[in-house]
Amino acid sequence: MLGLLWVLLFMGLPQAPAQAVIIVTGDGSGNTSAPTDDPGFASVGSVNGLSGVYLGNGWVLTANHVGSGPMIFEGLTYPAVPGSWQRLSGSGPAPPDLAVLRMVGDPGLPVTALATAPPPAGSQVVMIGRGLSRGPALTWTGKDGWQWTSPRLKRWGRNRITSTGLSILDTDSITMNFDSAGPAAVSDEAHVAEGDSGGAVYWKSGGTWFLSGTLFVSLTYAGQPSNTSLFGNATAAADTSAYRAEILGIISVPACSNGLDDDLDGLIDSGADPGCDNASDTSEQSAALVCDDGLDNDLDGFIDFPADTGCASSTFPTESPTVPALSYWPTAIVTGSIMAIGFYWARRFGTFPTSA
Repeated sequence: MLGLLWVLLFMGLPQAPAQAVIIVTGDGSGNTSAPTDDPGFASVGSVNGLSGVYLGNGWVLTANHVGSGPMIFEGLTYPAVPGSWQRLSGSGPAPPDLAVLRMVGDPGLPVTALATAPPPAGSQVVMIGRGLSRGPALTWTGKDGWQWTSPRLKRWGRNRITSTGLSILDTDSITMNFDSAGPAAVSDEAHVAEGDSGGAVYWKSGGTWFLSGTLFVSLTYAGQPSNTSLFGNATAAADTSAYRAEILGIISVPACSNGLDDDLDGLIDSGADPGCDNASDTSEQSAALVCDDGLDNDLDGFIDFPADTGCASSTFPTESPTVPALSYWPTAIVTGSIMAIGFYWARRFGTFPTSA
């Protein structure tokens, strides 16, 4: 009966895209560095100004409404591979609010383990997103909470799974209720705010942290003031276990056979891109190619062809070709030219030019 009550409640609530997480703890400004038992704090970054989770093999998972754009992980910006944005199709009548895109370059982050089943109701999870922070407290129709305010920061919080098996905005979802102090609340109790869309819900099982959800919507009361989190609100996240097979089917295709120009050199896949050893190669770049190895070899701030103008092609042997010196002019010609200029000057002005 409790599960049915929540389904009806969620269906009757207005839904707004989730955008850092709002936490109950202290003044709300904490949790901006990884927790002691880190589920994958570094793997949550910025996508198009909102949030996304690094999966591995250059691929990032986010909410579809976030859209394609540059990705920032650990302070470094990675452009999106053209044509890599894919909204998942799912198995329902309409596609879910979930998408993947690929970055140009390797952020050096570990592969994220995707959950094979949703967390059981009552399970404790960690939510990570980057968005607005907790602002002034407020009370609305007897319900306490906070307004949202700048700045947007990456932050983590905790919550409990309230329900699974729901379809919200055509997306298989898990939900987490925003509880005030009491048995249902956990330490660092959290709710989403603007900027968290595409962020992560991690669940630990058998000693391993799994990505179990992708934040995408806040469930609020009818008429609730905008840009607020109130106790009794809920967070909905796409159940990544429901889309696991489709996600893996996309991101596991090797870079040298995925039909994409992953290194932006204008050449695609094995047979055309010299960085590919074969169709199973996971990178279109090669350590043997100075102009296609993903490194700034000449430290000029530009990497590989065509970004580095020192590279004439992907197979060019150096990023900083030697500029021809004037030494190829015959000495006699240079000397003769200088003497001719001197005589002209002397005849014109009555004296030889001297250096200043």
